[in-house]
Amino acid sequence: ESMYQVAEGIMPEKAKSIHIVPWSLSAGAKHAPENLEIIIEGIDQGDGVLILTDICGATPYNVVKHLTQITENEVRVVCGLNLPMLLRVLNYIEKPLEQLVEVASDGGHRGIVVE
Repeated sequence: ESMYQVAEGIMPEKAKSIHIVPWSLSAGAKHAPENLEIIIEGIDQGDGVLILTDICGATPYNVVKHLTQITENEVRVVCGLNLPMLLRVLNYIEKPLEQLVEVASDGGHRGIVVE
């Protein structure tokens, strides 16, 4: 939610295309948002849905990854969310899903700098 707030401050119009699914840090898989599949169906306009999560292997990622296997909607997941990834996705939000996946991955990698 914090990253969304920053993105909204930088690109308010494009940030409207983001749907945040709140997830408590203390919630395990049993407390996953029950309506996640309904949310995906509601926001998919026929082009598929890109889901950005924080850590590969963490509960939100695992739940979403499982959902990609049971939903009829085309859903792609990119984990390792950082602000550069999110901003890059917003900059290219009109791209097709497969290109947006590459944009997200590239943005996340380029946002990590070691000096």
